[in-house]
Amino acid sequence: MMTKTAESIQHAIQTAKPALSDAANTIAGEIPDRAQGNPQEKLPSAGQLPSAGLVLASSSPFRRELLARLGVAFQILHPEVDESPLPGEAPEALALRLSEAKARAVADAFPDALVIGSDQVASVGGRTYGKPGTHDKAVAQLRALSGKTVHFHTGLCLLDTRATPAISYLRCVPTLVTFRELTEARIEAYLEREPAYHCAGSAKSEGLGIALIARLEGSDPNALVGLPLIALCDLFLEAGFDPLAH
Repeated sequence: MMTKTAESIQHAIQTAKPALSDAANTIAGEIPDRAQGNPQEKLPSAGQLPSAGLVLASSSPFRRELLARLGVAFQILHPEVDESPLPGEAPEALALRLSEAKARAVADAFPDALVIGSDQVASVGGRTYGKPGTHDKAVAQLRALSGKTVHFHTGLCLLDTRATPAISYLRCVPTLVTFRELTEARIEAYLEREPAYHCAGSAKSEGLGIALIARLEGSDPNALVGLPLIALCDLFLEAGFDPLAH
């Protein structure tokens, strides 16, 4: 026969089981969304990740999609950064400065995280091309890049806010892009179907913009899309985080 104390303990255990089961189901249900980079949820501590996890300082759906391929949970926050070049600033320097500026723009909200910032600048003939922003500027860019080999500089910053002050790991990944000869009709037809007004060079290589390109040359096909994953994995390892150990 059970004592009253034993009966009380058994009753407490039976009462707790449903709550524990609900909690487990809730946690299991959250993990897939976090792996997709749901910006509305906080990340759990796991493996070698800092307590705030990974943060992508970007509003680009293409960078989000690329980072999600690594299968690591992350958060997203849009950085407010003036992307105007400084007087005499070289394209590579501009891409690196803006990538770090984007990471630092959201760093205060994540004091124990690895924050990723990236930016891209195109250049040819000593002239720099950023995001056109408007249809007329996109037309002008494609007209100027027609038949030319263009250097795309993709800047990457991994900001480790666990350190005081925060440590910046930087990399710039170059890609050479040779554009086809583009007529006014082809330029207009492309922009009507795919208005690439927020892409340096006014063309999306991951979309219909590939029809404007004759040749690509680079070490990472993801760099031209906006997030060089090979370089990012290098920076992860430098910062002490291995995606394969997560």
